[in-house]
Amino acid sequence: MAPFLRIAITAFVLGFGLPLCGDEDVTTVKLDTARPGRMIPQGFLGFSREWRHFVTPDEGPDAAVHPAYLRLIEQLSRFNKQGVCFRIGGNSADGMGVSPEPARWQQLRVIYQATRMPLIINLNLAREDVELDKAMILDAQRFLPPEAILSFELGNEPDGWAGRYRPKDYTFPQYLPVFGKVGSQLVPGLVHGLAGPAYAHGAPAGPLQEFLAAETGLINLVTVHSYRFDPKSKPAVERLLDERDTAGFAQKMADGIQIAHDARLKIRLTETDSAWGGGIPGFSDSFGASLWTLDVLFEMARVGLDGIHFHGGGLASYTPIREDLDKTTKKAIISARAPYYGMWLFAEAAANEAKLLPVEVQGNARTKVWATLDNEGTTRLVLINKDTASSRSFALQVQATSAAVKRLSAESLAATEGIEFNGQTFSGSVDGNPIGQAQNERIAAVHGSLSVQLAPISAALVTLVK
Repeated sequence: MAPFLRIAITAFVLGFGLPLCGDEDVTTVKLDTARPGRMIPQGFLGFSREWRHFVTPDEGPDAAVHPAYLRLIEQLSRFNKQGVCFRIGGNSADGMGVSPEPARWQQLRVIYQATRMPLIINLNLAREDVELDKAMILDAQRFLPPEAILSFELGNEPDGWAGRYRPKDYTFPQYLPVFGKVGSQLVPGLVHGLAGPAYAHGAPAGPLQEFLAAETGLINLVTVHSYRFDPKSKPAVERLLDERDTAGFAQKMADGIQIAHDARLKIRLTETDSAWGGGIPGFSDSFGASLWTLDVLFEMARVGLDGIHFHGGGLASYTPIREDLDKTTKKAIISARAPYYGMWLFAEAAANEAKLLPVEVQGNARTKVWATLDNEGTTRLVLINKDTASSRSFALQVQATSAAVKRLSAESLAATEGIEFNGQTFSGSVDGNPIGQAQNERIAAVHGSLSVQLAPISAALVTLVK
């Protein structure tokens, strides 16, 4: 393939998330395959979950995990040696008084053995109970193989402790010696380092600089949290398509990411989603959330984040994997929800240690394109049409014999069921496997051109074949 791959696209497209001016009817996209950018780290994709029991198989032991749940994680993990990372904790961590019972640790072991997904384990800090933290670390080390533990995250959202675990006038500077006092009794005696500060409001430069200066020698991973929408604001579902809420959301992380990297530390967004507090029904579980998740994943990779964890579990609107119980049969119902589909497409686009490709684009800001080049030389494009009314015809001028196209679509932006990727859906699935015949659409090149039609509010993964 030539170093520069020129693609004429009849659509409006963005490259690397940045709009350029140009003809709205025909957009030209240029990929620089000779200068691939940052590699999307293995394990970039992640889940976050409170310290609650995982759903067990019907009539199964407490230490087992429902096979449909495991299968859904496996679907995302198969594209890289380390596909997904799991963070266990949240508000539940700082509310704990004792280490979880053996069955919950054993469930984590089951998940790791089935998926090889490393774990970030959230410890209590609000109580300043070193013996509790030691007990949790020792239990983790007893039940889990060493390679299963990426880090122990000490505490959860200390910038939200005021009025909850501490007086209303409690400040972040007051928290810093607390982390140091507890952390210094864990490092290096029990662990090599800790993750923190699990800051609630993104990655602001000031607090992260203060934290890293105060906790030097204790930290092996920087973690922060951020949600895009406040449920009280009652945003319209169309907001999920807005660049302010995808590119803008990621850009606010950039300064903090640079600070972590300057300290030679990785930084992960260990808790995020479209809206906090369980999400917003009809919004966080809509097809719009599928497209938002897909776009945000690429935007976060672009600004240099090392990993992103979507919070969920149970019946929360924002959860990628829903865990329900049939009231009649009392059997578990495990299902993939809207955010999962965005994660699914992204996982394949980032396969084989893919690197982001620079994209030079001219077109209307309602459509975006991302491109990757993996370590096997395969080029993939992710096209997103954010226009709610108009289809777009893509004419791709490429040095390729053909392309495989997998489409992500639904009946409407607000749809919560019937979402499909490559003709398959998890709606109605009981075993964690998608339902429906894979379409495996193939488009042959004609005189060096590939033509792709993209419907309104839809996306597609285009894999080029040389």
